[in-house]
Amino acid sequence: MKKQSYQRYRIYKATLTAVVCLAITGCAKPQLTVFSQPEGAYISDLSGNAFGVAPVTLNYNLDDLKKHRDSNGCFLVGGIQGTWPSGASSSSGTIKLCVVSTLSFNVTINRRPESPGLDKDLQFALQLQQARQQSIQQKDNADNQALMMYMLMKK
Repeated sequence: MKKQSYQRYRIYKATLTAVVCLAITGCAKPQLTVFSQPEGAYISDLSGNAFGVAPVTLNYNLDDLKKHRDSNGCFLVGGIQGTWPSGASSSSGTIKLCVVSTLSFNVTINRRPESPGLDKDLQFALQLQQARQQSIQQKDNADNQALMMYMLMKK
């Protein structure tokens, strides 16, 4: 009984801390970043509302979240589904967001290994990684060009 009371105390204390932080900053919003394994699943909620290709970040309204809490004070949000290019899909159940020291949460949707088409999904994940790396290189090149132009103008 004491352990349960202490856990509730910690959750309430953390929730109070988060609320105070929100009151001070005024702009912090609860966020859930959804990843997929392998990378590249199309993320939606269980009602079919689409969010995009993982990783995606979902923003929540704190007042709305407060309406859906469990007995420990954790926020409950609806399940998330990931669908990969092969057609394989997997979903989470209800997601518990328990405030400890932050309002940023992560969840990973894992592809079922027995679903067919794993090679197609791994290939797509590799293409995403290569595109991301190429984008980083292009940004670095643009930054270097801007620095060179700045140095030339400074002379």
